Amino acid sequence: MAIAWPHAILAYLEQEQCVAHIMIIAAKGSTPRGIGADMLVSAHGQEGTIGGGAMEFQATEIARQAFKNRPQDGFSRFVETFALGPDLGQCCGGHITILYEIFTPSAMITVRDLCAVTDKMLCHDITSQDIARPIDRALTSAYFEKETQHYIAPVTTASKSLYIYGAGHVGRALIPLLQGLQLSVIWVDTDKSRFPDDVPDDVTIVPAADMAVVAHHAPQGAFHVVLSYSHQFDEAICHALLAKGDFGKLGLIGSATKKARFDKRFLQAGISQELIDAYHCPVGLRAIQDKSPAHVAFSIAGQIAQWIEDT
Repeated sequence: MAIAWPHAILAYLEQEQCVAHIMIIAAKGSTPRGIGADMLVSAHGQEGTIGGGAMEFQATEIARQAFKNRPQDGFSRFVETFALGPDLGQCCGGHITILYEIFTPSAMITVRDLCAVTDKMLCHDITSQDIARPIDRALTSAYFEKETQHYIAPVTTASKSLYIYGAGHVGRALIPLLQGLQLSVIWVDTDKSRFPDDVPDDVTIVPAADMAVVAHHAPQGAFHVVLSYSHQFDEAICHALLAKGDFGKLGLIGSATKKARFDKRFLQAGISQELIDAYHCPVGLRAIQDKSPAHVAFSIAGQIAQWIEDT
C-alpha cells in the first residue's frame, strides 16, 4: 500500500537508524522511471524502487556511503546525475537526476511535524539544506521547477515492489489485473519492442539484455513472477534470486516437471533446499486449471493478492 514518506522515515529514526529518501527529479531520453519515482534506503534495507537494476544499486550504495558522514543537524541534501547505457544489462540511454535527502535520528522532531501533512505538496529546495516544507498547492504529480531549483512532490511512496519478467501473452494479460493492488510494478523483458504500446502509467518497463542482472539488483523483500519466453532465461532469473535469497515471494510459470528439473540444477549449484522449497512453481491458484493466457493471468493475480495478504 502507499505510505506517506515522513511516517516511514520517522519509523527508522525512532529506531535510531539513518535513512535516505532518494527521488528522481529529472529524466531525459530513455529511462527506466520518470520524475516522481522514489524510495527509502536504510543501512540494511529499502522500500520502494526507482527502477533500472544497476542504476538503483549504485544509487543505494551512494546513499549508504553518505551515512558515514552523518550531518550534524540531522539532515543533508545533495544531487547526483546518472548517464544510463547498456552496462549491466540495461538498454536505456538517457540521463537521470537523483535528489538524495539524508536523515539521522536528530531530525526526528522536524520529521514528526511533517507527518501531519497529508493534503499539501512539499517543496524540496535544491539550493538549501533545509528539510522540505509544505506549500499551498493542489495535490498533483511531482515536478521540478528549473528556474527556482525547487522539486515539488506529494508525500507518498510505494511500499512493495513487484517484478514481472516477460512481456508475452501471459504478461500482457496479467498487467491490467494488478491495478489497485498498491504495488510498484516493474515489467522486465529483453527488448523494448516486446512491450505493448499501452503500458499503464504506473508500470515501469525495463528493457534488459540480461534479465537476471535486474533480478540480482532487485530490492530486498520484492515479489517476483517469472514468465519469460525462454526456459534458459527463467532458470537464470530464478537462480539469481535464489542465490541472493532476500526475495519476498517468487513464482515461476511452468509445470511440476519443469520445477523438478530446475530444482536439481539449483541444488547442484549450491542453493539450499530451504530456498528451493520457498518458490512457487507453477505459480498461480491451483483452483484455476484452464491454460489460456487470460485464465493463467487471473490465477497468477490471485496468487499475488494472497502474497500481499500474507505480508
